[in-house]
Amino acid sequence: MVVNKNILQIKVITKSRRNEIVGWINDVLKIKVTVAPEKGKANIAVVRLLATVLHIPISEIQIASGFTTSKKNIILDSKHILTLRRTYI
Repeated sequence: MVVNKNILQIKVITKSRRNEIVGWINDVLKIKVTVAPEKGKANIAVVRLLATVLHIPISEIQIASGFTTSKKNIILDSKHILTLRRTYI
């Protein structure tokens, strides 16, 4: 099976009231998580939220860059990026 991987650009807002996907700002998906950006906790929260929303295993989501910043590039199957585009307008 051939899997078409692409880069999903996200902007993470930490220390929010709840974990949620806010929506798209141009080509960047805005995501809020409740945890502080300490010791990778926000990265874990982002991956878990995406996995939950997309109903996929955590292992299918990979952070390519932005481990210590709010702007991150996520490697994800193209069909999942399309699902996010359709769901969060």
